[in-house]
Amino acid sequence: MAIILNPEQERIVEAQIVSGRFHSVDEVLDQVFSVLQDSSAKGSVHENQRETISAAPESVANDGGSEQPFWERITERMKRLPPEVFDSLPRDGASEHDHYLYGSPKRNQRREISDRRFCGYVLLDCFN
Repeated sequence: MAIILNPEQERIVEAQIVSGRFHSVDEVLDQVFSVLQDSSAKGSVHENQRETISAAPESVANDGGSEQPFWERITERMKRLPPEVFDSLPRDGASEHDHYLYGSPKRNQRREISDRRFCGYVLLDCFN
């Protein structure tokens, strides 16, 4: 079987050989077919992704700039939330975000812990 490459494809193959990554046209084509075979084996996954993307809401599509900014969409969604949701949020959520996001000790708890350690060292030094 003879394979005819267009000029752009020939340049790509030649560049791969010149780079030293491959030593012959056959090696380049072996790699191409290997990648093609792998991608066709995974094709069902890609088809599912395409279906998911095509089923995405139309608000995601770019309609020439008439889409409202994200902060306005967030504000509208927040207005639709019942007040109980905001009442259940911690009052120190902004200042203690590391605690609520990552589980680190609260800032005021860190100070208490370091104060206790300091007091302990001072007391130990006094008794020695």
